[in-house]
Parts: sequence; C-alpha cells; structure tokens
Amino acid sequence: MSARHYLILILVFLSINVPIRGQEPDFEFEKRLSLATEARQAEFAKLLKTAPLNVRILDQRPLQLPDVKDTFTLYKISDTKTKTLIRIVADDGGKIVPYEEFAAQNREEHFKKHGCMQLALSRLVQRAAKDTSIPVLVQMDVPGISPDLGRREDDKPVADRKTIETKKTTQEEETLKLLTQLLRRLDAALPEGRFQSGPFVATRLPAGVIDRLSRQKGVLFVGMDQEKPVFDYPSVAQSLPTTRTQLVHALGAKGQGVKIAVLEPRMLTIDSSCFRISAIQDPLAIPFGHTTLSVGMIGNRYKDGRYDGPWQGYAPDAEVVLANDGSYQKAYEWARSNGLNVLTMSWHFPSEETNGDLHSRDVYFDYWAVRDPFPSIFTSAGNEAAASAFASGKGYHFFGVGDVRNDGDGNRANDTITSSSSWRNPTSGREVPAIAAPGTAHELLGGIHTGTSAATPAAAAIAAVLMCDRPQLKVWPEGVRAILLATANYQGSDGADWSPLSDGKDGTGLINAQYAHRTAKRREKGTQLQYRAHDYGEITAAQFQDGFFKKTWKAHHNIVGSRMRIAFTWNKGENCSPAGELDSDLDLMVFDPDMNEVASSMSSVNNYEFVEFMPTRVGSYTIKICGTAVPANFKSYFGVAWTAHSNIDP
Repeated sequence: MSARHYLILILVFLSINVPIRGQEPDFEFEKRLSLATEARQAEFAKLLKTAPLNVRILDQRPLQLPDVKDTFTLYKISDTKTKTLIRIVADDGGKIVPYEEFAAQNREEHFKKHGCMQLALSRLVQRAAKDTSIPVLVQMDVPGISPDLGRREDDKPVADRKTIETKKTTQEEETLKLLTQLLRRLDAALPEGRFQSGPFVATRLPAGVIDRLSRQKGVLFVGMDQEKPVFDYPSVAQSLPTTRTQLVHALGAKGQGVKIAVLEPRMLTIDSSCFRISAIQDPLAIPFGHTTLSVGMIGNRYKDGRYDGPWQGYAPDAEVVLANDGSYQKAYEWARSNGLNVLTMSWHFPSEETNGDLHSRDVYFDYWAVRDPFPSIFTSAGNEAAASAFASGKGYHFFGVGDVRNDGDGNRANDTITSSSSWRNPTSGREVPAIAAPGTAHELLGGIHTGTSAATPAAAAIAAVLMCDRPQLKVWPEGVRAILLATANYQGSDGADWSPLSDGKDGTGLINAQYAHRTAKRREKGTQLQYRAHDYGEITAAQFQDGFFKKTWKAHHNIVGSRMRIAFTWNKGENCSPAGELDSDLDLMVFDPDMNEVASSMSSVNNYEFVEFMPTRVGSYTIKICGTAVPANFKSYFGVAWTAHSNIDP
C-alpha cells in the first residue's frame, strides 16, 4: 500500500469522528478504528461494485446546508481497477446517497422554503410585514450577450461592438417587459427609480410580492440590494519585495496600457493629481479616506504632503477610473462604458458574513466577468475571521483576496496570514479565498492602509502588470486566474500547505508577481514543451474523449529538486443556475515521462484544480483534464498555467 493510500485512510479515520486517545498504544482503539475504516471502505466498494482495496478516496469535504442542523461529508471516490469515478454524500448517521441526488433534493427543498431568493433576503422577507418595501436585485431569464461574443485572441477593439450593445439593449427591454408582466400577475407594479444592467433589475418591492415573484418561471434569482458596505481596512516601496513586484517593475512592466476600475463609493480626500486617474463617475460625492487609499495602492506620487514625488505603487503606470456611485450596479455599468480591464472592490456587505450561499453581488459579477469587456475582478475576503464570518468573494468567476501580514523585510517565507482575514468557506464547501496578498499594513499617503482592503488592490494591480506585457490577457480572465493560482508559490502563510481535503486560509498561497509575469509572457497552446507557460480557450462536451479533454499540455522539467505547480480553472456552464452549484466536475491529472500518474487534484465543488509536487526526474510531464461530470450541453472557457522553481526560492 502506498504512502498516499495511508494518508487517505488517515483522513477517513478523521471523518468518522473517532476520539484520539493519546500517545500510548491503545490496541482496543486501533481495533475499533480498523473495523470502522473497513466498514466505510466496504460501503464504498459496494457502490463501485469492486473490492475494498480498489477503492480510492480522491476528495473529501464537509457540507453544511442552510436551515439543516445535520452535517454531511462529500466524497469523490474511484475504482482503481476500472477507473470508475462517483460522487457521494454521507450524513452523520452513515447514510449514503449519490451527490447528484443529494444536490437535486437540496435544490428542491431550497425552492420550497426560499424560492430563488438569496438566503439573507428570504429571512428578511419572512420577518417583515407584507407591505414593507425592500431593495432587491432581480435577475431574469432573458438571453443577451453570450460569453463568446467579443472573445478574441488580442486586445484590439471589438469588431462586433455595435452587435454587443444592441443585444444588451434588447435584453434590457425584454427583461423589463417580462418583469412588468410577472408583477402585474401578482397585482403589483414595478416602481420608478429602478436601474437595469443586462438581465438584472435593481428596484424596491413589497416583502409579500418578493416571495411570490421568486417562485415565478422566468425569474432566475432575487437577492439583497442597497446594503451598507463594510469597508475592509511599511511603505508601498518597502512592501513590493514581498510579492517581488519590484523585479517586474525593473523590467518596465508597471501596468501601462491597462485600465483598472476602483469600484468604491465616495470621493477622494486629496487632489486627483496625486493619482493617474482618467475619469471619476461622481466628482461631487462625499470624500472618504478608504476610497483614496484603495486608489493609492495602485499608484500615487505622494511625498511629504505634496503630490510631486516619483510614481510609486503596485501598478503606477496603470490608468485608473473611479467608479464611485453608491449602487455597485450603476458603478459597474459606468466602468464598463469606460472600457475597464481590471476591477477591484475593497468592501463587502454584512449579509455576506452571515450567510454561506452566493450573495446577489456574487451572482451579478459572475455574470459580467465572463462577458465583454471580460474584466479580471478582485474583492476583499473580509476581516471578520474572529467572528467565524463567511469569507466574501464566493463567486466562481472572480477572486476573493486574503490578507497576509506585511513586515516590509522582503522575505516572503516569514509572512503569515493575519488572524482577522476571513477564510470560512461557503456552505457548498468551495475553497475561499483562492489567493492572498500583503495587506496589513502599508504606510500610504501619510497614513496607513491595512487588512484585505489593502491586499485586494495590490492583487488587482499585479494582474494589470501581467496584462501590460501580455495584452491578450485583458480579455481572458480565465488565463489571469490560472496564472495567479499557479504562481502564488509560497503556501506557508497560513501555516499549512494547500490541500483539497482541508480548508486553508490563504488559498493556493501568497501572490508572486515575478513568477506570474514570467508565466504570463509565454502562451503555449499544447504543442511545445515549456518550463513555464499558460493557455486559455473554449471547452465543450464535444472536446472530451474517453473521459479526457482532448487537449493536453507538456510541462518541461529540467532540474531535479525543483517544485512544479499547475493550476486549471474554468467557468460555470452557460446553463447553470445563477446561485446554484457547478454543472461540471473537471479534474487535473499529471503524468511523468513514462505516463505514470504522479499528481492529481480532484476536488468535487471547486471550479479550479491545483497541484504542487516535486518531480524525481527530468523530462516532459503531461497535463491532462479529466471530465468526471460533463453534461452533454456543457460549454465554457478555461485557463491553465504551470511553473517550476527551486524549493529554496519560495
């Protein structure tokens, strides 16, 4: 039996909640443990119709459903002999059901209790009087801009811009028409003062109407709106070495030609000449220090109270637009009209902390992240870990960013995740946040910027730095996500290596601009050996054969003792429910030069897979994508990236 198999068995031991007795041998305990493990293996073997020794546990994670006291464990298991893979769920009593059956039943129960409402909204509606007016964001089932419209291999102007905007206008007209009709059936009217953004309508409705509307055909999602934001709070120059951004700046990559939208309410507290700002949505908004500091992280020329110093920041040459309307939908629409490439948000809403489902903000930006202009989006994970708050940034198509303590000494290996940085996973069990960046603390603009509020614009600015040398990434956020995941190569900031079997606080690790930049500069479509590279493109059900994606990549490894990191990410399929689980389960597998499997990542609920391993020989390592669950109508977009580095070079 391999060491890996022993590790898997140990994890099974922990999953059945048998108490640990101490250091002295306890043969009775070991006997009971062995019997319990054999029973679990035997149950799995019956499902797979194989022998217990052929059972391999690929993924195991807890599930906690809303309104349900019981806890569940999700397993992905395989038969090593037949290569059959299945997903199952076990409750506390040991009852086992297929994951697909469990998920379908959960969706049905959720709809009975909440319709298609966000949980926080449903609870608010249940408490409120029926005539209480509540701000909501409604998403209608109306076709509009498809995710492939505007996709291109470069960042040149979109040839079909007129078509895109025409489709968006038509979608908004049809959305308004359908919503008005549904409300009329419910003896209600759509009030004035609403705001539209594609299939989304931000408005106010009576509590009694909201519940009934959420159960109407044609309504995909109804969520909270107009909540009061919660702002998530060494000099920048001293901090750059923590992410090695200064090494990339030295090569001339400082974000030039890239447009970053800072989506944050209020106005600057100091003159805009301190920043490289090209447009401000509302110059008359109330000044606010937090907004000013978020812009300053990207680039500023503050010096001793004046604005004539040398440019500094994580992307000092990037163009900034300040989207500062109090409605994030209005702010995004304005930023979109200004052609953004990157979006950063250093705030979250209170209900994101207390509820583990997708918030309306997650649903909204999941939709727009994969449509023209395809921005790379970052939001703060939050600073409420002490209160066991859920981390923000639960969406599938953008990153929540954790906060790594920044001591300014340039040594990545001694920086740790802050105790306040939120890291509690959503109820689906997905790993959130996915990455971390230095946040606490930065001496900035004569004051201090700290927390995930500072970490988020740092991560967003580094994404802009990648784009200035690889402009194609401006319209491929999937590629950006894969590159940052694969190259965030110091994993110990939370005291543990990344694992798909247990929650981590820093995702795949602390962001590394140097390796990200090197990986971003080379795109490899799969035909050549590459030491460090990335790729992106379309992925459909038709592109799978014998369970594997037909496209593969070759990672070249030429130094024994050097680690290899690989990440693969993909979007939710076009037919997914906005607030529902993934419609696909894709896995990452790596094979050595003799085509022996040497590493794999087989999580059940993430839309990214990641491996890090130490190859024992030089040569070509093949990267394959296995389709554990791929519906016949599956169509999406992917990003993949890989890099290698010495283990003394964190």
